[in-house]
Amino acid sequence: MAPWSRPAPRPQPTGNPPYHAVGNRQAANPVRDTLPSPAKPAPLEKEVDREAKKLGDKYTDTVDHTIRTSLPNKHHKKCREYVTVVHVYKALLVDVYAHLVYCEYRDSHRQHPLLNTLQQSVSIWQSWDRLKQLTHHVKIRDALNGYLRRDCQHRQLRSHVPEGDKDGILSLIVHCGRAQEIAFHDLAYKSQIQEHDDRMPWKESDVVVDLIHLYLIGPDINPNFRERLFSHTVRLARKSAYFPRRLTMDFGEVRWSENPLPGGSAAASIHLGRYKDEDIVVKWFNFNGQRTMNQFRKAFCSEAILWSTLQHENIVPFYGVITDPRSPNRVGLVSKFMCNRTILHYLATRGVNRKRLAVDIAKALKYIHNLRPPVFHGDLKCDNILVDAYGHARLTDFGQALASDSRRIVDSSSVGRPETPFRYMAPEHLALDDNVHTTSYSDMWSFGCVLYEIITGRILFENLSRLQIIDQIKRGHMPTRPRDLPSEVSALWRVIESCWDSEPKGRLSAGKAVDKLS
Repeated sequence: MAPWSRPAPRPQPTGNPPYHAVGNRQAANPVRDTLPSPAKPAPLEKEVDREAKKLGDKYTDTVDHTIRTSLPNKHHKKCREYVTVVHVYKALLVDVYAHLVYCEYRDSHRQHPLLNTLQQSVSIWQSWDRLKQLTHHVKIRDALNGYLRRDCQHRQLRSHVPEGDKDGILSLIVHCGRAQEIAFHDLAYKSQIQEHDDRMPWKESDVVVDLIHLYLIGPDINPNFRERLFSHTVRLARKSAYFPRRLTMDFGEVRWSENPLPGGSAAASIHLGRYKDEDIVVKWFNFNGQRTMNQFRKAFCSEAILWSTLQHENIVPFYGVITDPRSPNRVGLVSKFMCNRTILHYLATRGVNRKRLAVDIAKALKYIHNLRPPVFHGDLKCDNILVDAYGHARLTDFGQALASDSRRIVDSSSVGRPETPFRYMAPEHLALDDNVHTTSYSDMWSFGCVLYEIITGRILFENLSRLQIIDQIKRGHMPTRPRDLPSEVSALWRVIESCWDSEPKGRLSAGKAVDKLS
């Protein structure tokens, strides 16, 4: 592919970005992977189960109503028998059955021969339990759609999977993940199957990861369902070292810049490219010979899944994962290009609205902290805050992010990533105790450090050594309010002091920070 030169600097637009420029197309030291996930309170689990059952019952009632209204009475019993034993695509199955019945009446009441074929297919699917039907859902869907693509001309029912089937499959995923939890997560060790359109072999867990990921990136998912689906997806993906199919990008479709961008390291390099008429940034990671590609992919599939589910105007859009066919030891994370680079670089320009940048960061933290499960960034620093063409700050790099109900989802140290600089670390983390987890409180401490650099234009503890920085933070000797602080940002200093409370629970929350900064 022909090389692509870096674009010239763009004039900075004013005002707010258009809607399409907002949101996405769509986890310091890691906790040991052997630590169990903290159990959720029993009432919350029961509430999720109740909501899933309620959703499934509503789906079943809708399907039954379709049977009553779309089929002659003599066919009701047989069609209900089918949807009772087939647990995926019930609505599509009713459409297929009605389609064949309509053809029967069109052909002078002669029974359509495909009705017998459909009965044979249902008999096979009936022998599968719910979990197997879920892992082979594409095979069932394609078989049912095959009946609609035959020679009959009843076109009103020739649609893709009916919208109502989404609720049915969602309730089935939640049910299987709960009722058959061990078997559900052991799918990563099952043999391969062939049921995708490209007829390539895939593990059963890959099929389920792809399916669940579609729900996770959807706009209207129930927060309680999101929590369980996210946990299932990460566990399955890590076990099988599999990236969701929608996140896999084609290397050949990207035009690359010749030289890497600044900000790389020995373990990672940053390159500019162009993909489908859009500027992108690829952070390439190289793993050494002591690690296998399988281990490397496991370390990054969690970050890719997490980042892809974050949809907010103050988070850098994540586009996917790319591999270099010329070098099997390279995997890249692809995100949208932010033309104003890091926030420190942007602060060097004139006329910067520092208060708006602070509000943008606080809004991003409020968003991830309020998710179900809550997500904690764990590596908040100025290098991980970029500025878009409209002057809005956006969070990036979720390689150390942590979901509150799980172990750390990305083992950053295993792929040579740098630890969070000590100057941004909360005092409770300086003991390097594995029992101290990343929390919203530690994120807010780091936010105070970032905010200090934004409003003063100075690097926190710039002239101190690492040991001196640790000593200052442990003693609570944080910088005092500068006398030359500009009047327009002087009111923000109280927010910084609230974030630097030595007691974690005494620190300002992201939501309150937004209120105080706005």
